Amino acid sequence: MIQRLAFLFLSLVLLAACQQPFSTPLNHSAPVQNEQTMQVIKGEQLIDGQSFPDGRLWLLDLATGEKQMLTRNSDFGRHFFAVAGVLAHDLAYGLINQNNHAYQLYALPLDGSKARFLTDAKSLGLSEIIPESLTLSPDGSTLAFSAYKEEGLESSHYGENFVWRQGVYTLDLSAPESSLKAITEQDPYERPKVYKPYFDSGGNLHLTTS
Repeated sequence: MIQRLAFLFLSLVLLAACQQPFSTPLNHSAPVQNEQTMQVIKGEQLIDGQSFPDGRLWLLDLATGEKQMLTRNSDFGRHFFAVAGVLAHDLAYGLINQNNHAYQLYALPLDGSKARFLTDAKSLGLSEIIPESLTLSPDGSTLAFSAYKEEGLESSHYGENFVWRQGVYTLDLSAPESSLKAITEQDPYERPKVYKPYFDSGGNLHLTTS
């Protein structure tokens, strides 16, 4: 009887140990703490009782609910529309459309100092950046996104023909004007797949399809 009770007690101890949460050592390339407590969000406005984007980016404190505007009229004027943003260590990166210039990439300091232009889709040889695909590596050094590239074909009496090539690209933020790298580019004549990139905690890039 005593042996059976001892066996039962030992079994319960082992079961409890197996149910402890699994943990892994902190990866040195993981984001700093403000990325866990802060989030870049797109602002909203109510029109006739319905919510619509207001074209502004905000820094949201997840603990308090307080918001700080990241895209101010003093930096961009009145006629601009922010379509995406991601948070790094001490700043955010925003994708801004303004006037006739689409998909401009800006660094947005969290301390309220002036936004800094980095590059835009046209300078990178791209036609359109898919805002929802914008993602940042854990160490804040590399931006990844899906985009479309317009390629011209031979001209005919109908005018010049164009095709669209979709791909996933990375951008080294230490040299954004000259570091665009194609991870994958589709044949424009194949059935298109929209790839969405994401980084794991170790900084490895992965692709999902939709």
